[in-house]
Amino acid sequence: MNFPARLQKLSRRDFIGGGCASVIFGAGERVAAQNANFPKNSIIVFVPGNGEDSGMWRTLFWRFESNGVSRNQLFAFDPTFPAARSAMGTDDTSPVPNRSSTQNEVEELAAFIKQAFEASGAQSVALVGHSRGGLAIRNYLKQYGAKQISHVILAGTPNLGLVRVPGNLMNEFNGLGPFISGLNAVPVANYAPTRFLTVRSQGSDPFYQADGRYLGLLGRPTGITPEAASLPGAENIAFDGFDHLQTALHPLAFAAMFKFLTGREPDTEIVESPALKIEGRVFDVDQEGIPVNRVPEGARVSAFVVDAATGSRLGGVLPATASGRDGRWGPVMPKSSQFLEIELATAEHGTTHLYYPPFPRSSDIVNIRPVSRKAVDAIVPGQKLAEPCFAMMRRSTAYFGPARDKFDIDGAATVAMSSGPQRAQDDSDPLPTTSLRGLWMEHGRGHATGTLNNVAVPVGLFPYREGHVSAIEFSN
Repeated sequence: MNFPARLQKLSRRDFIGGGCASVIFGAGERVAAQNANFPKNSIIVFVPGNGEDSGMWRTLFWRFESNGVSRNQLFAFDPTFPAARSAMGTDDTSPVPNRSSTQNEVEELAAFIKQAFEASGAQSVALVGHSRGGLAIRNYLKQYGAKQISHVILAGTPNLGLVRVPGNLMNEFNGLGPFISGLNAVPVANYAPTRFLTVRSQGSDPFYQADGRYLGLLGRPTGITPEAASLPGAENIAFDGFDHLQTALHPLAFAAMFKFLTGREPDTEIVESPALKIEGRVFDVDQEGIPVNRVPEGARVSAFVVDAATGSRLGGVLPATASGRDGRWGPVMPKSSQFLEIELATAEHGTTHLYYPPFPRSSDIVNIRPVSRKAVDAIVPGQKLAEPCFAMMRRSTAYFGPARDKFDIDGAATVAMSSGPQRAQDDSDPLPTTSLRGLWMEHGRGHATGTLNNVAVPVGLFPYREGHVSAIEFSN
């Protein structure tokens, strides 16, 4: 993790499409006139969930900015190895390649918070964590104390565990084990005057179910209920219908967070910025598809404006898109009406083509990572096509819910994807269970269109056997 580069070049915003919010065009004056009621000498540090990176917070950042919070007050942490050792049912104390222990993560988080204070000159910080990130925050408080911590927000965090069973007690997520038991041995009141808020789903989060199906434990009781994401002594809020990602990223989740931090109701609409500047960092995956927040070897990034109907490139490559040692790519400056293709080529994973709908605001946490073709082959076995292409859909703010969402690629049904046993892959399941879906297609088609509810994004198709994968990035 390159702290100085990360903190000197602070992030901006990312595209949000659809959902419960709408976009206001030409309303930049409203932000300047609006008082966020968030202290100017305070900052907010956001901690991502298992396997995530700072880019998961892009839409939430937009809403904070649209309500008057300065971008310079928003910091997003990138753990080097964001995936937990315990995510696959293993022991938190046993090393696993490209995965972190609870101690690994809290030490990196402590260093990041220290750097954030130094870079900003802030007097206090609010900590916001999703899922595993919330556990890291609680571990930080236990080990380093709550001095200068004004607020703690835990979204979809397994405060009482994802399971509470006698076996495998060294698993990070076992509420009966020493890690979570140790966190809960310290009452929230001990951290006063720090205030705590939890945000959870009323019953639609697949990770908080009585049956362990979504944890790879089909038919085995977990010993928990949805209330396992609540925390005694905190202000606890639950929303009907939320999946795991939505506990942190839904407009109503933002509204609850903002009111908790400022005391006033926010506007969940997103204000468009008149000029766009899009940039971010390049991260990696290993051969098994496990996210690693390091720069891939030989990474090269190019960006193109593409035709809204076909995804064909319009003109030449946009300037300033090389990936440096710190993994930063960009910036590029498209118009607010333009669709983008970001092409990422790496030595190990070939070329990934990422397609985005128009960005209504600038962002410097449009982070990108390659797709592991080995993981694709293992998860979605290839069809016997003459010239196969693989197109996938990725959703950053919610899971795909077959019962609530309409999505397809050129009218064809896609296959749910998962790199592990955590999420079921049965579209008849009533719960939204995955943020990744894919489809094999013939290369001769040249292009396709991916649709999620009211958002349609064109995608180019490239030969899979030559090392190409296409991905449509949705934020609605």
